[in-house]
Amino acid sequence: MKFKRITALLLALTLLCGACFAASFSDTEKHWSSEYIEDMYAQGYVKGYSDGTFKPENQLTNLEALVFISRLCSRDSSDLNAAKTLHNTFLTDLLPTASTWAIPELSICLTAGVITKAEMTAMKSSFNNVATREQVAIWFVRALQLEGSATLGEEVTLKFVDAGDISTTARPYVHKLTEIGIVEGTDENKFLPKSAFTRAAMATMLSRAIKY
Repeated sequence: MKFKRITALLLALTLLCGACFAASFSDTEKHWSSEYIEDMYAQGYVKGYSDGTFKPENQLTNLEALVFISRLCSRDSSDLNAAKTLHNTFLTDLLPTASTWAIPELSICLTAGVITKAEMTAMKSSFNNVATREQVAIWFVRALQLEGSATLGEEVTLKFVDAGDISTTARPYVHKLTEIGIVEGTDENKFLPKSAFTRAAMATMLSRAIKY
């Protein structure tokens, strides 16, 4: 199954309509990520809560992060249905009943190569653990089909002052996202690889990735 990137024309039309659907969440107006949250809300990639908030600092679980990242892949209904059919049995057997709602999105992730069956099986007991920044970086690069250009197996130089804290496996992926402008450091120039990944960070990276 071939997954298609969003075309420039579709993106342009979506951005033109974005202003019509400004979220104006009650808790994001002064948040550093407000621009990205509004952008992703307007395009239908993120939603708020029934009380009118977005809760930007809420931490995402591994399962939730994968669901968000699946939206970088094809959103065509035929692709979604084909992916679900292909992986439904595997995921139904793997996931606890409370998590089966995510089968369509996880099927997309498996088909697009965001995560492998072996990796998903190894994560069986940690789907509801908080996702880390370095793990999400790996999934983003794969979703963007950039793993082949992420200098895997090679030494890379990272600008972050805490670069030494980034695992060897994740370093090429973080480097690639930094290189293309999807990842930036904190005001102290830290990446904080083991820190929890938040809804604000997800909206920010999704927005940048789609524009890329």
